[in-house]
Amino acid sequence: MKTIHQELLLTIATLLPPILIFLEHPFPIFKLSPLDPHEVAPKASEVTRRITITGQQRKMPDGHINWFINGEKYVETHPEVPFLVKAYTTNLKPNYEASEKNNGFDDKLGAYPVKLDDVVEFVIFNQASTMGVTEAHPWHLHGQQFYVVAHGTGEFTEAKLAATEAHSQKHIRRDTEIIFSTEKGASYSNTTVPEGSVTGWMVLRMKAKTPGAFLMHCHTQPHAAMGMGAVVLIGMENLPQLPPGYLNGFLCVPSRDHD
Repeated sequence: MKTIHQELLLTIATLLPPILIFLEHPFPIFKLSPLDPHEVAPKASEVTRRITITGQQRKMPDGHINWFINGEKYVETHPEVPFLVKAYTTNLKPNYEASEKNNGFDDKLGAYPVKLDDVVEFVIFNQASTMGVTEAHPWHLHGQQFYVVAHGTGEFTEAKLAATEAHSQKHIRRDTEIIFSTEKGASYSNTTVPEGSVTGWMVLRMKAKTPGAFLMHCHTQPHAAMGMGAVVLIGMENLPQLPPGYLNGFLCVPSRDHD
């Protein structure tokens, strides 16, 4: 009679798995079509707010390496009072007009505010680091999905966006999309790139329909931990009403003097 241990023993395969070769190729996002043919991405003429995001890795004077978005490093402990707690307990007022002139960033709040029902266009740049390299980044947005409108290599221009969009009428809705390092879908630039130069870009669009505070970040976890993230505030004036007592029971922030 076999024991339970003997029943669970695994045999080693006699044939080793095949060795996979490394291939560089662009993701065929624009060769795909939505499952629902009636699903259509917002047009350029419908865009009411543009948010420009430039990701760059920098080596600091003390030798540490961090990631920045538009010169800002994301730190999960900042602000001390979380955005949603602040929105429900104080009069949090995004400055939409000022942020439009600052790549969409409200520097007083430390976030990217969006009005409910805004048609938002994210233009994301892959900028060479202070060490002269670029890497691929899978950009992910919490809260709701976006449409992938365009990809490109090198410097971004409105003409490139228009030309790319004209040749890709069927846009796919996703929550994560990769911006490559260089052409051919490379994940890392294997040659020195001039610091600060843009090697790739992509454009995402969505209609803001989910109120809340949502993280947008690189889904390569070390990059996110090193600062490659930002908060998108959607419809702070349209947050849902909370159940009675919820604020006191859950949305409380301990005092600095609390032991």
